[in-house]
Amino acid sequence: YNYSDNYSNSKEFRQNLTDKNKTYRTSTSLDREYSNNISFDGKLEYRPDSVTTIIFTPSLSYNWSSSHSTSHKMTQKSITDTALVNNIDASNTLRSDGLNVRMQLDISRKLSAAGRRVSFSTWFSSNNSNGDGTNKSEQIYYNKPENNTTLDQQSHTTGDRSAYNFRLTYVEPLGKGNFINFSYNIQVNDTKNRKQTFDYDPIEDDYTILNSRFSKSSDTKTINHNFRANFNSNKEKYAYNIGINITPTYTRSKSFIKDWFGEGNDSISHNPPGRNAINYAPQLDFTYRMRQDRSVLKNFRLRYSGKPNQPSVTQLDPSPNNNNPLNERIGNPDLLPSFNNNISFEYNDYNRNSQRSLRASINHTFTQNEIISFTTYDASTGKQTTRPINENGSWQSSASVLFTKPLDKKKRFKFNTDSRLQFRNQIGYSSANLKSEELSESEKNIAKTLTLSETIGLSYSNDWFYGQIRGNIRYSETNYSLEGIERKESYNFGIYYKIQITFPHSWSLDSDVRYTGNRGLSGDLNKNEIIWNAEISKQIFKRKNGSLRLQITDILQQRLNIKRAASSDYIQDTEYTALTSYVMFSFAYRFNNIGGNRRSRGRVENAEGEYPSMERSGRGEKSRPSDSGRNER
Repeated sequence: YNYSDNYSNSKEFRQNLTDKNKTYRTSTSLDREYSNNISFDGKLEYRPDSVTTIIFTPSLSYNWSSSHSTSHKMTQKSITDTALVNNIDASNTLRSDGLNVRMQLDISRKLSAAGRRVSFSTWFSSNNSNGDGTNKSEQIYYNKPENNTTLDQQSHTTGDRSAYNFRLTYVEPLGKGNFINFSYNIQVNDTKNRKQTFDYDPIEDDYTILNSRFSKSSDTKTINHNFRANFNSNKEKYAYNIGINITPTYTRSKSFIKDWFGEGNDSISHNPPGRNAINYAPQLDFTYRMRQDRSVLKNFRLRYSGKPNQPSVTQLDPSPNNNNPLNERIGNPDLLPSFNNNISFEYNDYNRNSQRSLRASINHTFTQNEIISFTTYDASTGKQTTRPINENGSWQSSASVLFTKPLDKKKRFKFNTDSRLQFRNQIGYSSANLKSEELSESEKNIAKTLTLSETIGLSYSNDWFYGQIRGNIRYSETNYSLEGIERKESYNFGIYYKIQITFPHSWSLDSDVRYTGNRGLSGDLNKNEIIWNAEISKQIFKRKNGSLRLQITDILQQRLNIKRAASSDYIQDTEYTALTSYVMFSFAYRFNNIGGNRRSRGRVENAEGEYPSMERSGRGEKSRPSDSGRNER
């Protein structure tokens, strides 16, 4: 059983990037959600003989939740001209529940000692949900008061999704270290979504007027086949995996308004014929080992993968979606599947004796027929109409170097650095010069974003003390091809210090302090923060397999949650609710303590000079290693 109570308060600054109409939107929202979930899971494993395994895995869950949100949005003509274009207040509630069932059967059998084997897998799932909600909003458009709207609505939604999957795999050995793998997979999904929204009728004093704009139902069926062939070879000096996936797909979707012309009489808004498509996805993974023994690992790795992405049902549906009054979305039934290509090179050099490590990588990703947004803008109301289209020319390249090296013979002092570079080329469409006071067309806009970051750290450790200091800086710059849009810059910087002290009788003290500064953001978001955390812990019991811990987070109560998103048609800065200071007391008991207590044998850092996280932290950051995590080392 899981229960959660989530409270979120956010503030958003968004600048829509147009040629002469750089509108500036401010939004605030307050959300509260309570959710419950009860789940049952099982696993039954049966081995009729030494080469056959049968596994049956059932699961069942039931969830129910309730939420309430309020929001306020206003759009001004520009950053300097504060004259309002619109002002919108909204309040929404939702109560929902759902039942999920899934059953999976896996059968595998070894056909030879050399590695020949065959396996079969099938699963079935069913998801049913119901929801009842309210929507109350007031929309004011100062330049077109005739468009002002007041909504008072109730809605009911149901969703039924069933899916089943069959998969057959065969592996054939071809000499020493070589294998060929064949597989076939078919998955069928059937989804039925129903939504009815009723406006308030003051005469009946009830919600009885069906609103067709907010009542769109859909039936969708997809059938995906996948044929895969892979050849694997593993030799002393090299290893490679080469293969191809062939994926025929079928999609059929219908959207309609339930009972629009009376009980049992639907209004069909979109009912195209089924779509068939065949996608091809090659794969390559090659590793060359220049040296590999117990003390030195040095290799080079090349990888390529291709992956098709089908447009979603929503993106294909041309009927309008009016859920967001400031951004009406319309689908495009002529969309083609996009295809993502990813190429990466990686070099690794690690010396176990000297504890020196180097990892360098280069990655390039480009998308063919990428699905992007085509937006037109109404300057008189501040409303946008967005539909998806296919476009080529988007790509992203990145490079990184991570280096760690001890500075003394005893390896007490360690230096580490992490350098990263990224360049992103995004394509979108932004509103051009207005030819009239009405709707403006869109022009192609290319956003080129350069991001640089550097982290340098120094650490010291012995049998009872560990200390680390680290500094970092990150800079981002975005330039636009459309004239009249200025360059956008932002950066943040920080310094971090951490200590761990081990005392007699299995006591330990950990503490860390992090300073972060933000510059170049919108409004009042250029803030600084100092986060100070501390904890004290003790291992207990004879085998030290129990631990007590008292943890205090954000002692100064300064935590910020700030994020910037830059695209080809907007810049958006968002500040979220921050969970500040809290105190947690915990007890842990390990039934299996493999490896014993290695705390005094020295610490192992990753390339960033931190411990890999052994447990999840409630602070949204990399957690400090727990006592159990140290033992697992």
